[in-house]
Amino acid sequence: MGFEIINMGTAPTGVGGDTVRTGFDKVNRNLAQLKDRALQPDYSTLSGQLYREVGVMAVSNYVNSFTLKTKVPSAGGIAPMVRLHGCLATYTSPITIDLSWYFYDGKIVAATALVNTSSREMGTLAANNGLQIILYEENGLANLYLKFPTRAYYPRFAVSCLNTGALVMPGGQESDWGIVVDGPPPAANLQQMPFTVVTTLNTSNCKVGNDGTIKVA
Repeated sequence: MGFEIINMGTAPTGVGGDTVRTGFDKVNRNLAQLKDRALQPDYSTLSGQLYREVGVMAVSNYVNSFTLKTKVPSAGGIAPMVRLHGCLATYTSPITIDLSWYFYDGKIVAATALVNTSSREMGTLAANNGLQIILYEENGLANLYLKFPTRAYYPRFAVSCLNTGALVMPGGQESDWGIVVDGPPPAANLQQMPFTVVTTLNTSNCKVGNDGTIKVA
């Protein structure tokens, strides 16, 4: 960021609260540049090296699934973290989904999701009937397919992404994302991997097994 040099016209003397200086020039920070650097276009705070809202999903109906088409290359050296933050069932069931993945040598090697919710529509831990999230590669980009356990009513999410650690995610990859509601799952010929889903769902529908692990009741 540069500085703006202002010629004050007269030597500073400290009169009127001005700083005593030895020259006629005053260096002032360019406030417009500071504002542009500190705030996003919607004036929300910039938190982190790269943190942007990349999309909004607001559907006033039942939804079975949706596809999040990112602008993140399916390449190594990039470790984005994507967050879906919102509600289901007309704002009555808050939900947060954090997703992270990694490609190495052109192959998907890791995809993990953390789900935090109070939603009854997400309230199953059954392996064959839980939330399904698939990472797949198409046209050199990483995309996400999410299928709800049951039809989700009025799903509303803000989607954001951020840099993680020293693995860079260049500016521009956080813009022009797309969301497709109730689209088909990824084609079988595309490279894909299901996310490992870790959940903090209420365990009232579960029981503790003899080995101390939580099992579906």
